[in-house]
Amino acid sequence: MKKMTWWFAAVLALLNTHAFAQQGPYHRVRIDISGDQLSRVAALGLEVDHGTLHPGLYLENDYSQRELARLDDAGIAYRIVIPDVQSLYADPWRGRGAARGPGDCSLPTAEGDMTFPVPTHFRLGTMAGFYTYEDALAILDTMRQLYPQLITSRRPMDGVATIEGRPIFWLRVSDNPDT
Repeated sequence: MKKMTWWFAAVLALLNTHAFAQQGPYHRVRIDISGDQLSRVAALGLEVDHGTLHPGLYLENDYSQRELARLDDAGIAYRIVIPDVQSLYADPWRGRGAARGPGDCSLPTAEGDMTFPVPTHFRLGTMAGFYTYEDALAILDTMRQLYPQLITSRRPMDGVATIEGRPIFWLRVSDNPDT
């Protein structure tokens, strides 16, 4: 009996690994949700509480190939806005051309585009354009090197640490930081 239980558990574990396997590329999809369309999408077991929802107009969300097949089977029309959003998240500036990137600070307005100068020494973070903790620390160190008359070097607070035992840093930004 024990042998059969172990055998059953092993087969069940193998079947579950298939259930949690990657579902192929994800696509950013726009679904028209006029009428009862949103409840039809939710009834399929697809996520409708995330993404961009414009009530009565459309839902824009990231769905896998398997989820798109469910929409097809239910006869729900959709439009793929961004194919393979995983590669977009890995390289957020891909396909946006030279005019779009860390140097693009234009703001569209009713009067036309307002262009702002890019701050000196500005760079995007290493995690899809966002700063990691290490990026932030490196920026603070660079600021001290570039502007010693404005900022102190970062120092750990004595006797204070995070729950993981990491130091919490402090610094002073002032017109006379070293006094």
